[in-house]
Amino acid sequence: AAPTEPSPPAPPFVPVFVAGQQGYACYRIPALVATTNGTLIAVADGRVSNCRDIPNAIDLVCKRSLNQGRTWTPLQVIANYGKGTNGTDVYPAYGLTNAVRHVAAGDAALLLDRTNGRVWVLYDNGAYVSGQHNDRALKLELRQTDDDGLTWSAPIDVEAKNRDLRPAGTDRMASPGNGIQLLHGPHAGRLIFPVYVWAKPYYSTLIYSDDHGQTWRRGGNAGTGGGEIQIAETQDGRLLATLRNNAFVRKGVRFFSTSSDGGQT
Repeated sequence: AAPTEPSPPAPPFVPVFVAGQQGYACYRIPALVATTNGTLIAVADGRVSNCRDIPNAIDLVCKRSLNQGRTWTPLQVIANYGKGTNGTDVYPAYGLTNAVRHVAAGDAALLLDRTNGRVWVLYDNGAYVSGQHNDRALKLELRQTDDDGLTWSAPIDVEAKNRDLRPAGTDRMASPGNGIQLLHGPHAGRLIFPVYVWAKPYYSTLIYSDDHGQTWRRGGNAGTGGGEIQIAETQDGRLLATLRNNAFVRKGVRFFSTSSDGGQT
């Protein structure tokens, strides 16, 4: 028998976000995107004093790599809602029109617009509000970078700018991971961020933009009972969604659904 070729060496393991370092007890919910220039941008929840979810103190943090992940730049903070003590916001979907202090920015997803090289990050802006569902109020927030993550824009209140984006009284949350830009079919160029509703009845959905992020609309229900969701485009232009089963009717089972109209249904 011919001698077996040796297996190639495993690529080196490069820690990017390490718990207990750089001022955060815990890092969770990472996301990664490669820019049109080849820069890698990684974001994560910088959880200040423990690993618990919103409404505990969380900053949205970032690192960049200019050499395909071999080394990474120092930690930078995109949104310091966890360590910051003076930031306030309103959450009208919960009837909170008087400003309360926001305490968290997390659960981020990254999206590259190949048309102009802009990278978007969608995340949850969260406040501690005793008596609300899970003692928190949430809204979707966007930022953008046009220089491969070196600097980021001020926060964009996407729900305030797009009034029909969110029904009142629901925990509509960013779905961590990545958004996509469609490449095929009549909706080529469309930007899509997966989101989900964390309130009974749970369901997974998306928001989309046909004008490079200037305005956003709600997509269709991708699956009742679904939670965190990721979406891919197939070669024939359809969308394929994979959803976590938040209903827990059948534990360990994921949902899958497809769309033939760019996520509108």
